[in-house]
Amino acid sequence: MTHIPSSMDFMKATNDAIKQLHRVSENILRCSERIEKDPKPFQDALSILYKVNKTPGSKVVITGVGKSAKIGEKMAATLTSTGTIAVMMHSTEAYHGDLGLIRPGDCVIAISNSGKTEELLGVVHAIKRSYLSSTLDGFCENRLSDSDPCKSPHLNMTNNYDSGTTSETLECIECQNKDIVECAPPACSEPTFGCSVKIIALCGDGNSPLVQFSDVWIDVSVDSEFSDTVPAPTNSTTLTMAVCDAISINLMHLTGFTQLDFFKFHPGGSLGQSMYNKKRISDNNSKLVRSREVVTKWVENKSCDSPYS
Repeated sequence: MTHIPSSMDFMKATNDAIKQLHRVSENILRCSERIEKDPKPFQDALSILYKVNKTPGSKVVITGVGKSAKIGEKMAATLTSTGTIAVMMHSTEAYHGDLGLIRPGDCVIAISNSGKTEELLGVVHAIKRSYLSSTLDGFCENRLSDSDPCKSPHLNMTNNYDSGTTSETLECIECQNKDIVECAPPACSEPTFGCSVKIIALCGDGNSPLVQFSDVWIDVSVDSEFSDTVPAPTNSTTLTMAVCDAISINLMHLTGFTQLDFFKFHPGGSLGQSMYNKKRISDNNSKLVRSREVVTKWVENKSCDSPYS
């Protein structure tokens, strides 16, 4: 039998919503305190993005899966409208050709609460090493043959950071063939991706593979989501969105992006109209100030021509 909520149920739900909103603000406050205690990661991220903004042809590529991809779409739109070229690259599509969006000098912002999303890790790993070698070492030979029954290799990655090596295990799902390759990263030289493309991770787990593969990590961890029974992304997505906005707006200030620049990029809608009205008032005020200066000069110096002649 379908349960019909009573008035008490709606009252309880409203009270729960109030508590949840308080928890959101508490998580945002804790994040700001983490940045205040250790501002270097945030400063490093802004520094990388500033260089991208000032380098002709460079852009910001944001990647993620699921709700993180939705956050990435919003961040890309905010960055683009405030003077920094940015695109959203879905991690699944990236692994099937969209990695071609990335060029040396770009910056990748990888968004994942867990830092363990398989599609995202595959993309990050590909960015770090795909252009460091022209060989296909590490791929199952069966998969490269014409009679290949293996269409879906599963990539497992482990790292030995003390020795500076990376162990890859490629296990073909259908034939279970395994091939383990030890590859030491070659020395950095332009224009290889591993050196010239920086990766900024927005992640809630500092021990995750994503953070290990990234150049900068901004901690967006939360104590819990809204619901204790269904872990739908809520607190984590709200905090991540807030951090993305903080990055975008402060990058805008650093690059010298002005109200006039914003109006050029955003002439439509009520926001564009409000900017137009402000500009018109500003122009009228400038004309008024100029008129006052001319009249004052004429009064002080009777020998000059009338300002209205």
